[in-house]
Amino acid sequence: MIRGLRWLRLSSVLPAYFTDELFEVLTGAPAIAPHFHVPLQSGSDRVLRTMRRPYSVRMYRAIVERLAAAMPVLGLGADVIAGFPGETADDAAATEALIEALPFTYLHVFPYSDRTGTEAAARSGHVDRATIARQAARLRALGAAKALAFRRALADRIEDVLVLETRDPATRALVGLTGHYVEVPFDGPDALMRRTARVRIGPAGRGELLEGLPQ
Repeated sequence: MIRGLRWLRLSSVLPAYFTDELFEVLTGAPAIAPHFHVPLQSGSDRVLRTMRRPYSVRMYRAIVERLAAAMPVLGLGADVIAGFPGETADDAAATEALIEALPFTYLHVFPYSDRTGTEAAARSGHVDRATIARQAARLRALGAAKALAFRRALADRIEDVLVLETRDPATRALVGLTGHYVEVPFDGPDALMRRTARVRIGPAGRGELLEGLPQ
C-alpha cells in the first residue's frame, strides 16, 4: 500500500474479479474502505445467462457472504435492472428474494430501456412498461429499507469521516462520508472540509464532532 494513504475505496468491482488474491488484499489492508459496489443486475440465473453475465447467483452470493464475514460492518451496493427482456414474474421474485437475503446497504435500480443495435433490443419477450415501473418501484423500496436499516445499525458508533467540501443545502451542516459510504451531517467549521474528522453517530443519523479540528 502507499505510505500515508488513509483510505482507498474501490468503485464498481465485477464479480469475476474477486479472486483469492484480491480477497486477501481487501480484507487484510487497513486502508481499504469497508465499502464495495458489486453489480448484480438480476437474481435469476436464467436472466444472467441471457445477459451473458459471467457469474451465477451462487457465485455472487458466495462473494458477498465472504466479504460480510470478513467485514461485519460492510457498506454494500449493487446495480439491478428491472424488466430485462424475457424476465418473468418468477425471475423478478428471485431477484427480490436474493436482495432480501444479502446485506445490501443501498441499490442502484435501472428500469430496462432499449438501446438501438443491441442484442437485448432485438430479443422477443419485452416486458411492458407498466410492469417494469412496478418492479423498479419495488426494488427501490427494498433498497431504501436496506439503507435505513444500515443507518440505524450505525447509531452510537464512533466513525472517522471524510468531510465533503459543500454543506448540506437544507440544514447547512457539514457532511462527512464514512468508510461505509454513508453520509453523516454534523456541526462544525468550514476549516474541516476536505479533512478527516471523528464523529459519534446519533440515533437519527446525525453526528457529533469528537475530533478533527485542524492543528
